[in-house]
Amino acid sequence: MEKDFEIDVEILDEAGFNASMIGISLSHDQDPKDMPKVARRLAPMDMGHNKFLESMMVWFMVRSPRYVWQQADTYRISTKQSESTMHTVMRRSLRISDFEVDGITRSYLAQLNKLIKDDKFFTLKKRMPESIMQKRVWCMSYKTLRNIILQRSHHRLPHWKSFAEQALRLVQHPELLPSLDGPKKKNEIPPQIGICLTLNSRVRIGSNYWKVHRFLDGGFVLMVCVAGGGPYNMILPEDQVINENLL
Repeated sequence: MEKDFEIDVEILDEAGFNASMIGISLSHDQDPKDMPKVARRLAPMDMGHNKFLESMMVWFMVRSPRYVWQQADTYRISTKQSESTMHTVMRRSLRISDFEVDGITRSYLAQLNKLIKDDKFFTLKKRMPESIMQKRVWCMSYKTLRNIILQRSHHRLPHWKSFAEQALRLVQHPELLPSLDGPKKKNEIPPQIGICLTLNSRVRIGSNYWKVHRFLDGGFVLMVCVAGGGPYNMILPEDQVINENLL
C-alpha cells in the first residue's frame, strides 16, 4: 500500500564524537577511550548532564513538503540551506512528482504551469500549494535531534515519525538517542525505566517520604514537605532509583 505522505532523509556528514568524549573525560580526568560507556549513561539525562550531545553534529539532506518545513523552523538551534523557489520555480514546467503524493490535481497543475508560461511569478508564489516538495541540508546537534525524536515521534503528522526512524537508522551513534518507544504524553514514565513509579508515588529517602512531582528524561523531580518548612524539591537520577531500589 502506497504511503500518502513523503519525506526522504540522507546523511551527508557527521562529526564531533571523539571531541565530545574528550570533553566528558575532563570532569574526572579520565581516559577518553573509556567515555563511550559513560556517554551512553549520560545521554538520557538532561539538566546539563548530556550537554556533550551539543558537540556532536550531523548534516542531513531532507526532502519534505513545505508544510513540514514550517514546523521544522521551530528548532532554531540548527541551520538549513534549501532549494530556492525564488530562483528555480520559473525555469521549467512543474510536474506531479514535484509535489507530495496526492498533493495536487492535474487541472491545478496546469493552472500553475500557465502562470509560469505567462511569467506571473508573484501570482504563482501566492498560489503554490504547501504540498510542494523541497530539499534542505539540515545541520543540527545530537541534542537537537534528541529533542525532535522526543517531541515529534508521536506527532499527528506522520512525517516526523518517519524522519526519526530514518535518522536513527542512519546516524553513527543511535545508542545516544532515545528510541521511538518513549513516552507519548507529558509526565508518562518511559517504559525502558522498568520500575513502578507514577505521579504521586512515595519514595523513602532517609527519614522522609518524598512524592514524585513530575518526570524528566532520565530522572524524577521529587517534592517533600517537612515540619517547619517546604515544600522542597530534589532531582533524582533514574539510575539511582534503580540501583538503590528506591521504589
